[in-house]
Amino acid sequence: MLFSKTKNKICTAIAIVTLSACSSLDVYEVKDFKGISQIHEGEKALIEWDINGCDSVTIQDFPGSYKSQDNIYYSTKDSKVLTFNAHRNDSSYTMHWKIVVLPEGEEVQISETVSSEDKVIPKVSETITIHGDTQMSETGAVSQDEFSILPSFYETKYFSGILKYNGKTKPNTFRVVGIDYSNGFENIEVKSILLDEFGNMLANYFVDKNTPTSIMQYCKTGIAGDLLKKPKEIHYGESTPLLFSLAIENSAASWKNSEFVPNLSEFIQLLDNKDKLTLYTFNQNINTKIDNQSKLDAIKSFENINIEPSNGFNSFNKMAYLSIKNAKNSNAEKKCAVLITYSPDNSSIIYQTDDAVQLAKENNIPVYIISVGNAIESFSLKYLSYATGGNYYQLSNDNIDAISNILAEIAYSQKHYFKFKLPDNLFVNPNCNNVKTEIAVQTEEDNLTDVFKVINEAEPQYPKYQALAAFYKHDTVIQPDFYENLKTLATTLIENKEMTIELIGHSSIEGDEDQNIFLSRSRAQAVRNMLLKDGVAPGQIRIRWEGSNKPIFYLQQAPWQQYYNRRVEVRWLDPEMLPYEIIAQTSESETDALKNVEKWEFHGYNAYYERYLDNHSPVYRVKIWGYPTLEEAEANANKIQTVYNTKCVVQ
Repeated sequence: MLFSKTKNKICTAIAIVTLSACSSLDVYEVKDFKGISQIHEGEKALIEWDINGCDSVTIQDFPGSYKSQDNIYYSTKDSKVLTFNAHRNDSSYTMHWKIVVLPEGEEVQISETVSSEDKVIPKVSETITIHGDTQMSETGAVSQDEFSILPSFYETKYFSGILKYNGKTKPNTFRVVGIDYSNGFENIEVKSILLDEFGNMLANYFVDKNTPTSIMQYCKTGIAGDLLKKPKEIHYGESTPLLFSLAIENSAASWKNSEFVPNLSEFIQLLDNKDKLTLYTFNQNINTKIDNQSKLDAIKSFENINIEPSNGFNSFNKMAYLSIKNAKNSNAEKKCAVLITYSPDNSSIIYQTDDAVQLAKENNIPVYIISVGNAIESFSLKYLSYATGGNYYQLSNDNIDAISNILAEIAYSQKHYFKFKLPDNLFVNPNCNNVKTEIAVQTEEDNLTDVFKVINEAEPQYPKYQALAAFYKHDTVIQPDFYENLKTLATTLIENKEMTIELIGHSSIEGDEDQNIFLSRSRAQAVRNMLLKDGVAPGQIRIRWEGSNKPIFYLQQAPWQQYYNRRVEVRWLDPEMLPYEIIAQTSESETDALKNVEKWEFHGYNAYYERYLDNHSPVYRVKIWGYPTLEEAEANANKIQTVYNTKCVVQ
């Protein structure tokens, strides 16, 4: 991929390594293969290689063959890619070397990247060193020699290299990567990066430039805007240690893990030598794979890591809280928590989003979230990220290869970023808890913007459901994977005798309706019996069952979606959560359901509708909500029945 400057084309050589035939990576050891030469017209490029384990080397369109350790001189008028093949018996190993012809007057930049198709991973320089632990707290020129990561020239919108801005490179992406609340709400500072089209962080961009940068904030009561002052460029050296805490969802919904987890070793290589890594996987349980290890130890540990098959539910809030709790005990100067998730939290049971937010803010640990796929409910994830000073990334299933670059971006931006101070009294209304904010950087070519949210007050986040156990088809036996969560719930109930829960059994379509009812009831009873066995008082547990009428996934296309439908949920009957509802009526269509919701709201009730299956056909139940006790809900249900002549059921 090339980008134009005047009439010439510039690109940087990429050592692209692919494997063909039946060879394996341990057959060949590439001891020397730079993969790049940058020359001016009329010059010759020296191409040399040393590939251990091969019998001969051929170059496409070149006659004859070469030794495993050899060199050639090559001259060309235009940029060119040479294809090398290392041969051994019936196998071959393919690499590419780019000859880049620079325009007259253009300085040679040593650049190198490793690429596999569309995936671009930053490449660590072997010849450039970091100059100590200097912190640049004011905007000032940063030397290219201060960077251990080389520039990249393969197109990507995420971080993949570093380039000292020379007045010619075009900025392509402005991204807010963090929010600093540590100095109070009136002194908020925003951390950001500026990338070119190849994902290079443009160091020194704001040094000698008066780049207009504006901010807009939006609230229900209006809009406010202002200009921002020139940012400070902050750059910490390699000796400033970072604890990078990474947690990867491994629930039944995370079936794409196998496509990127093996490549995490490339990201680990990019950490600074004094950085440390903690790695977790989580479903309803949490597994520690690497515990606060140095870069070198983490690389060794990762070689022997075993990631369990995807299974179970997602305890995202619990994982976020515990990763922050463990990170705060580290002596690293900088810390961040990163979570990769595919689905909404559905199994944290006693952990709420705000538990993680409060702990993160107390310990100045930003939380970064990478969500994958279309099963995500992003509102609570964005809230957690922005409230703790982190950032939220969302990827489609097709772009999962970008995860390694995003992880590199998060790690790098903890030590090198542009810092803008927000105006003191910008906010439209201090009562806005979740303020949409937009920063725009006006470059010579484009207006680059990014949107984020400033959170000034806690906003309770409630998951749609919490599941305690899932079941195999036609089965009512609780699998051991769910024992830990049930034990946690039992302990909580034993220690809080005033608490009451409701267990709700469900089935997928596993037979006729009588069979589905039987299975859902038996599953709820099985969970109740286990809680009773653990010492919970019978009066603290109520049960009901829904058969196959309330699936999470109506189409049940994937096996894991059917598995999620065969579940037992828990509902806390806590008066503060207003848990009791009244089923006021049933509608045949979604349009009618919406009209009926508006009707009840007109009469002064809080109402919503939910989809429900009746004989495998969808109907819509209109519910009135907001009752702290069963007695209050039943009293209101009787009143509604009398006044509006409609049959009501309390749940």
